[in-house]
Order: sequence, then structure tokens, then C-alpha cells
Amino acid sequence: MGVKYWGMSAVELPAGNATNPIAPADFYAPYTQNYTCVGTGCTPSWDPSPAAYETEELSRVDQDFGTGGMTVIPQPGNLNFVVTADKAGFIYVMPPPEGEVGSSSLGLFQPGDAGLTGSSLSYATQAPFRASRLPAATNPSVCPSVDANGQIGLSPIGASSSCDEVHEVAYEASDNLIFIWPAGETIMTYQGALTVGAQTTYKFGGRNNQCTGGATSCPPHFPAADPASAGGAMAVAVDTTTTSDTCTTLPCITLWSIVPQPNTGTPPVGSLGSLYVYSVGSTGSLTYLWDSPTTPSVCTDDSGVPNVTSWYSTSFTEPTLADVTVSGTKYGAVYVPVVCAVVGGTTTYPNCGSAPSTASGVLVFSTCP
Repeated sequence: MGVKYWGMSAVELPAGNATNPIAPADFYAPYTQNYTCVGTGCTPSWDPSPAAYETEELSRVDQDFGTGGMTVIPQPGNLNFVVTADKAGFIYVMPPPEGEVGSSSLGLFQPGDAGLTGSSLSYATQAPFRASRLPAATNPSVCPSVDANGQIGLSPIGASSSCDEVHEVAYEASDNLIFIWPAGETIMTYQGALTVGAQTTYKFGGRNNQCTGGATSCPPHFPAADPASAGGAMAVAVDTTTTSDTCTTLPCITLWSIVPQPNTGTPPVGSLGSLYVYSVGSTGSLTYLWDSPTTPSVCTDDSGVPNVTSWYSTSFTEPTLADVTVSGTKYGAVYVPVVCAVVGGTTTYPNCGSAPSTASGVLVFSTCP
């Protein structure tokens, strides 16, 4: 292929027992410049001297294709599409890797980002689409301004000065939903649809906003993730056997997310994570169930006694589901990494260390709530 470096690319590796298991079997690299504005009407221009190719620009100004991880979107007929994201809030959908089904390819590095599989192949990529809402659509800048040397400076545009980074894409298969929680914004959902035809595609429809109007945060139940951190990290639980007072039609689906919240302590020690839980509707609507800042003692130990009176998780981490059908719980059980857990006395967020009794490590919830 004549490619030596696959930075800013999605790479398919062959089976581990292959002759050369670390040589990519297929790859996709974005081509179309989505972050620069250098033509008519660009005042100001985000990058006055953009790199020649999108992959170079992504690397040059730290926009990082692939920050959402590679999430498989399984469809009937073993059509395992792949979705990922980048720091400026774009979502990329790629077709099944070559060899997984007939006449498909990740697309390699070619001009244009949609339909990279070509007329002789059956599966097409979707053009990258802007999933997050910041900065405002009327603003040509995407992230902080960049000088000719690729150095990020302060944006002249106030509230739109930070990247609305997407660091995870969670998928719910029952309704073909993806969830993203960008930095600086609240959670949002998109619903996908498979179209089988001359070229088979998988595309996402419009965004399901949890806030009304153009709001990017609707506290207290749908807060914005702290822009200084990495947005929300999520886990999806699907219960196909048990209904509850909040879910009467199977499957019952819940979304768990550790959301970084601003730390205003003295001295500040970085963002701390709060656990939020939602039930998921078939079209991507979310119903708030509970959260750790306002109901910290909702989680109990095996004896039914509350473990803690206050606790906070670490940022850049996510909840791990243990069991979604634990007896006596509506929403399931979860493991959460914790930076502090107050088991006695009182505390004021985020200075957990000032409480009479604190501990760091992994807090295990057996019934939550």
C-alpha cells in the first residue's frame, strides 16, 4: 500500500495466527478537511496555515481521530460497521472490514470521505458528521485559534474557546442508538439505520437533545461535562427478563455515566466524576433516575446498609456493569472506581479529604440503587 505510518487511522489487524499479525489488513484514514476555514467568509480563520491533508491537521493541532475508540455496530448478515469520533465532535462511520463480508473495504486513504468503497464494492462509508453542538454553527472556528506553526492559542470567540471533545461512543443494539457526552456539553443520542441497496450504508439520523432549545446543559439532571476533562464515560445495561416501575416493556435499558464535574477546591486537584443513571427510550430519549451527588447513599452493601454518605469517582474512568438482574434492584449492580469515599461525618464537594474517614480505591456497589 506504500503506507508506513497509520497515525490518525482506523486499522484492521489480521488474526493472531497469521504470518504477519501486526501488518494491517485494511485501514481507513480521513481525508476531507473539517477543521479549517481558509476560503471566502472565514473571519477569523481557525488555522491560517492548515496542513495539506486532514490526517496531518488532526495530528498537528491535537484533534485526534479515534478518541471515541472503535465501537462495532453489528447488523443482520454479519455487517459489523465501525464507528468512532474525534476531539472536535465529528462522528465517523466505516463499513465492514474487507473479508468480513463480500465486497467491502474500510476505504484506505482516498479523496473524499463518503462512499470510499467505490463502485465495484458493496458497502459505503457515511460522510463524517458533526455530532456535538459547540461552538455555535455560525462560528467558523472549531477549537482554539492556531498559529502558522500549529501552536494552539487563546480563542477570540469567548464561550466557544474549547474543543467539544468526544472521548467515548457507547452503543445500544436493541434500538440502534449511540450515546456521546462531549466535554462542555450534556449527553446526546443518535439513532442509526441500515439501508441495503446497490451500496449498503449505515447512517445516523438527527440528534435527540435531552435539553430544550439550544441549551448545551440542563442541570441538575443533565449537566455538562467539565471542559477540562474528557467528557462522560458510559456503560449500557440491557435487561431482557425483568420489568420495574420505571420500565414496563422489555427490554429494559439503562445508561450509566461517570461525568467529570468542575473542582473548585483549594487547591484544585482536577475534575472529579459523578455517576448519573438514566433509563433509555426506544428513540434515544433519556429519563433521569438518580445521581451520586444528590443521592450518594442510594447504593448499599450486601446487607442492605448504605456504604457511604458521600463519594466521587475519578475522571477518565467509566462504570463497569456487574449484573443487570440483581435481586431487589431496579437498575442493576455496578463497579465504580472511586477517588474518595466518606463513610462517616460530613464533607463539602470536592474536598473529600477533609471528612473524618475517607478511603481511595474501588468502591463496589452490590445494589445500586
